[in-house]
Amino acid sequence: MAAFNGVQIGFVAPRGTGKIRISGQNQNGAVAEWNGVADPNSDGATVSTVTSNWWWKGTVQIWYNDGSGKTHFFTANVPSVDLQDDTYTVFAPGDV
Repeated sequence: MAAFNGVQIGFVAPRGTGKIRISGQNQNGAVAEWNGVADPNSDGATVSTVTSNWWWKGTVQIWYNDGSGKTHFFTANVPSVDLQDDTYTVFAPGDV
């Protein structure tokens, strides 16, 4: 399904990633913060999660804890429109 005023974020990170926090502008233009964890049952070298029913657009900030407990931070630009899907995939930089 197409998304026209924000998208959900699918976050992919290295195996061992635990807590994840995403902060940024939601579909209504308000600042929102989502907290979750990566799916520990993901197969392979990566883990993932989706911000189901949380919609984003513009620049978001992402924090995540790796397997050693170290916190990583980066920003990502999320499109407000996605004609192919309602989930925009963001990869942890340099780690995946």
